[in-house]
Amino acid sequence: MSKMHTLAFQIDDDMYVAIKGYLDQYKQITNQKISRRSFILKLIKNQLNMPVEEYVSQNKTGDESGECSGDESEDCQ
Repeated sequence: MSKMHTLAFQIDDDMYVAIKGYLDQYKQITNQKISRRSFILKLIKNQLNMPVEEYVSQNKTGDESGECSGDESEDCQ
């Protein structure tokens, strides 16, 4: 088994509620439960499979999610 690392971050309540609602809808439609962990890991894996150039071109709209803030400065170096 490969070495494991913990990735922890906080999200605002609106994002948490949106994720929970999405997963509840997923369970109703598919009759299968998916954990928040599995859902987030799949999102990350899908994003990592996207070529960097495509990511950059999609995020040139001034979206702050890709920019560094004072709280995240160590991640942006």
